[in-house]
Amino acid sequence: MSGKVRLWKLSILVGILAALTLGAGQSYGQSQAITASLSGTVLDPSGQTVSGAKITLESPERGLSRTYVTTDNGLYSFTLLPPAIYRLQVEAAGFKHYRQDGIELYPGRTPIKRSV
Repeated sequence: MSGKVRLWKLSILVGILAALTLGAGQSYGQSQAITASLSGTVLDPSGQTVSGAKITLESPERGLSRTYVTTDNGLYSFTLLPPAIYRLQVEAAGFKHYRQDGIELYPGRTPIKRSV
């Protein structure tokens, strides 16, 4: 094989590898925003945080349900959620049950922190 043919084939190979590398980087960047998150604080009527409250986040359309127990500071956080419309429920001993429907979560948007 002559030097020109080898150089030509090598140039094509380098071009293909460069295109694959650049394409993989774009795909990786796009995959970063495919999930959503929701976080907040559970407060009692006087504004004090409620630790140990059971938070349930459900999406009936996706058949998804996740549960979280609040921290000592009353904080909760749900991450890696698929885009959907959710229902949030809060249960804590000595407090009235709380439910909120129609929470729309989408990737790339930062939802408002919710205090319940």
